[in-house]
Amino acid sequence: IYGLGERSPEIAALSIIMLILAVIAFLGIRKYVSLRQYAMLSKGGRWKPRISKPKPWQALLIYLTLLPVLLLTIFPQIGVIMLAFSERWTTTVLPQGFTIDYIKEMLLNPDVRRFIVNSLSYSGAAVILIILLSITSSYATSRFKGILSPILESMVILPIAVPGIVVAMGYFYFFSAVTPENSPLNPTSLYGFNPALVLILAYSIRRLPFAARSVYAGLQQVHISLEESSINLGASRWKTVTGILMPLISLNVFGGAMLSFVYSMSETSVGITLGSINMDQAPITAFMKEVLMSAAGSINIAAALGVLLIVVQITAIVVVNIITKQRYSFIGLT
Repeated sequence: IYGLGERSPEIAALSIIMLILAVIAFLGIRKYVSLRQYAMLSKGGRWKPRISKPKPWQALLIYLTLLPVLLLTIFPQIGVIMLAFSERWTTTVLPQGFTIDYIKEMLLNPDVRRFIVNSLSYSGAAVILIILLSITSSYATSRFKGILSPILESMVILPIAVPGIVVAMGYFYFFSAVTPENSPLNPTSLYGFNPALVLILAYSIRRLPFAARSVYAGLQQVHISLEESSINLGASRWKTVTGILMPLISLNVFGGAMLSFVYSMSETSVGITLGSINMDQAPITAFMKEVLMSAAGSINIAAALGVLLIVVQITAIVVVNIITKQRYSFIGLT
């Protein structure tokens, strides 16, 4: 990316190519989906759904097909958990010994704990920005219909299709070009760069679509007549939004914020690319990469941090399920 006093133009060119391909694919899929509309029609009378239960041999076939697929899907998580609690796992098929020393070291060693604190701080700050951006953008796209509304909606959702490495490269080149050479915001200032602000901005953009779509879904369930009635009775739009609209969509905001937080904690591309420049301020994922690449580090510590990320994500998803009564998959968390 950066060497011999110059920023690599080849990396910038590759990032632009990846960005163009991602945007074309995103717009194509969005256009195709917009061509179809779905609605539910029902006749009068009591609703009595038709339920078709599989026969025993059909149920057995379903389980025999799905269980191997599910097991293959969760094998990485199982391997990480086994490695975190094993004394050693080198040339044997299964790990040898059981220990919680690596979990203790992760929680008690200040040299490891600081990376957890960094990730919590960056993700928490990013969630605040995400909440503000998701509420304002979703309100604008759902309540003000115009030529700019679909453009704004596409810009909000687009980051979910853009590769994380492209986002990281974009912030790297932007801040290295517009900030002074010795600025703490300049990634090329190897000894003075503080990735905190850059990571917070990158996290907020990368994970904005999760919260934005949740808030937008909540706004779609609140009829606009409630806001019109409030404004007609003399309330300002600010009072209407904060006093009527926000309480009605608070669960959607909470659910989207929780999902954005846990996925910010495990953000890999941005965290490794930008966070590795200054390891003192790096997030969890950058430290895990350093441990895996360093002969002096213990891979079990990286596995213990992986277990922490799994636990945080499962806990957040369970909380969201309980509070918002929604369902999210537990598979493929990391």
